[in-house]
Amino acid sequence: MVRGVRSSGSRGRVVAAYEVSALVHAADGWLALTKACMALSKALKPKQLDVVLSDSMVRYACSPWRPELRSAQEDLAFAKLGFDDVYGASVSNEWHFAFSLASPGVSRLMVASPKSLFELLATNFSRAMPPVVSIKTGLTQALSTHKNALQREGWLVNVEDDTVTFASWNPTGWTWVNTVRASVHSPEDLRALLLQELTIAGFSSSPTQPISVALNAPMLGQRQPVELVGVRWTLLNAVQARCAPLEVSA
Repeated sequence: MVRGVRSSGSRGRVVAAYEVSALVHAADGWLALTKACMALSKALKPKQLDVVLSDSMVRYACSPWRPELRSAQEDLAFAKLGFDDVYGASVSNEWHFAFSLASPGVSRLMVASPKSLFELLATNFSRAMPPVVSIKTGLTQALSTHKNALQREGWLVNVEDDTVTFASWNPTGWTWVNTVRASVHSPEDLRALLLQELTIAGFSSSPTQPISVALNAPMLGQRQPVELVGVRWTLLNAVQARCAPLEVSA
């Protein structure tokens, strides 16, 4: 599903929204995506595009600080080696890599998106669409939208239609990020997934030292998460944080 949202004003008030059903993949050169975006652009008539890719379309990793790496090129080469270790030799050549900003000594968030898709967006769908002024992902969009609501140390859970991404950080930088294919239909589903993820990540919580967990789950509306001992929930604004495979801003 590809969704388009037209917004207006400095606060991004939504004035129109449409969605197009499409089976999006790289095998056809992203033709289905291009057709869906052309249809949305015709309906919404935007002047520029802010693109938000679903977390299911990208790969994340924590990129630890390494003082022996002395340039952006060396950072990228090291990230590609780690990527190939996970996904297969030379697979990284087919992906575009980006890193979060951070001070020296702090680990960063690494995001990899399909290179062919990134190039298509960077050229405004071969110059057939309004200019693409930003490309974000579901997770990075939620982080950007709600940065003032996030604690100095904690977790963010970003829930999409069939994908859930977990990320944690502390003063030393990013400590964990993982995306799972799962659908969340109730607060109970979310509770089970969070408990599973905390166990895998080796995190433990206690009433005296609760973990701060920010939740971005538009499909749950204003329903409160199930209480967990040692977890302090922050329910992010479902309207402002709405993440979609494609957002279009006028």
